[in-house]
Amino acid sequence: MSIVWGIRWDRRTHATVLALVAGLVAAFSLHAGSAPAGAPADTTVIVRGNATAEQAIVRAGGTIDKNLKPLGMYVARVPADSLGALRKAPGVTNVVKDSAVKMLEDSAPAAPVSTTLSDVRTAVNDNGDGAGVDVALIDSGTVPVAGLGGTVIGPDFSSDAGDSQLRGLDSFGHGTHIAGIITGNDPASGFQGVAPASRVISLKVAATDGSTSLSRILSAMTWAVMHKSDDGRNIRVMNMSLGFRPESAYVTDVLSYATEQVWKYGITVVVSAGNAGATTTGLDSPAYDPYVVAVGADDLNGTPDAGDDVVPAWSSRAADGRGPDVVAPGRAIVSLRVPGSYLDVNHVGARVSDTLFRGSGTSQAAGVVSGAAAVLIAKRPSLTPDQVKALLTGTADPINADSNAAGAGRIDIAAALAAPVPTGVRQTFQPAQFPSDYVKSLQGDKRNRNPAIGANGSLWNGSLWSGSLWSGSLWSTYVDPTDAP
Repeated sequence: MSIVWGIRWDRRTHATVLALVAGLVAAFSLHAGSAPAGAPADTTVIVRGNATAEQAIVRAGGTIDKNLKPLGMYVARVPADSLGALRKAPGVTNVVKDSAVKMLEDSAPAAPVSTTLSDVRTAVNDNGDGAGVDVALIDSGTVPVAGLGGTVIGPDFSSDAGDSQLRGLDSFGHGTHIAGIITGNDPASGFQGVAPASRVISLKVAATDGSTSLSRILSAMTWAVMHKSDDGRNIRVMNMSLGFRPESAYVTDVLSYATEQVWKYGITVVVSAGNAGATTTGLDSPAYDPYVVAVGADDLNGTPDAGDDVVPAWSSRAADGRGPDVVAPGRAIVSLRVPGSYLDVNHVGARVSDTLFRGSGTSQAAGVVSGAAAVLIAKRPSLTPDQVKALLTGTADPINADSNAAGAGRIDIAAALAAPVPTGVRQTFQPAQFPSDYVKSLQGDKRNRNPAIGANGSLWNGSLWSGSLWSGSLWSTYVDPTDAP
């Protein structure tokens, strides 16, 4: 499995030297993801299920490494010959092997014109600041370069965590670039992100070479949920500029299920759609889960007018109905540079200055939308994730592309701020869990944000609902007709 960080760097070099941040160290160890010779024949797995799943793991001869209860999961080491029995055990919904994942370096043609964040803010009609809202950034970490002074470096879940000189720091170069788009603010240079008064909580999951694993990503997501309101935090948005090619329908995908749990905790999850264009069968996981805000890339074509915008050929698009929800500027976006990082060394043509770097991809587009979500929530703190999504999609500006590639269109922050708060917004897709288990788990759950599920486990059959679970082949965000734009 390969993880895609939703980014396409302008111009590649073939440098082989991996320079680390600010020359901190000269050598590093890469996360191999394989057991040493002679190790016991245990397999690391993600187990999804209820409280009795914990007992099932022990009965199968396994050991729990990480308790991810807020997501309804456990990371465990289980004898390989016990996996079949564990999958059939009471309380166990799904068992998948923990996968080592690594970024794909996907290059794009050099853009003729760099797009500054000032250009981005003008194009998306941004006049907000996101004050008081925290954005959890699941990425490769950040470094405290000029423009990221307010960023909080949170726990390090990557294989770099054991190195005191790299712990929490972005030696890969991706997370800092995305953080700058979301919350960058450097009065000295005028550099300013979409939500400059918001705060990024940086949760590092990827090491210097871009390697990570499913369990590391899930662990970071769990931490964000557990600590979203601790110590003065107000995590209301989660940015995931990452994804990998799905191996199953979203209803059985572990990462999709995890994003839905985060959503239920009141955190708007923004995900890059992917950079494979029409060459694959749709969006990456977890963007292909309809609950999240899936973001495709928009090429501004050098002007703020949406009428001449296009969706780059490499921005992933619909298959079987599920395309991006919206698009946002994503071509040749200039943001913060990490000198000496992996991407900086291997993409010297993308350097704009000593402090700035240019990149194209749905990563950058997702960063723009995460900043937009922070701006909306700062102005209206009571917004639910469904309402944030409805505002973004319901006020987007149409562009010259079909909805398979552009969704509702390019986001318009000013229009979203001016629109009335949606009052009938419900998402009715089939959740990423067996429906009967899902319904039972939500009965009496105060975190249930979908009142369509009644006490008897049936779907409400009112004016906005079909009365049956969706198959996943077609979907949209439902809005009360009186609130529709």
